Amino acid sequence: VLGWNLFKLAEPKRPLKPRRKERKKVTAQNLSDGDIKLLVNIIRGYDIPVRRPYT
Repeated sequence: VLGWNLFKLAEPKRPLKPRRKERKKVTAQNLSDGDIKLLVNIIRGYDIPVRRPYT
């Protein structure tokens, strides 16, 4: 185990191919309204319509 951890530290970082991290499973019965929050990060947008205020 120790040798494997040292090997992982020595390997080069690849920013375009990130490693997956295992997450704990959440069952649907444990969720209720308001438990889930979604964070969206928009990098770029083209030809997005803009709402104009009604006067």
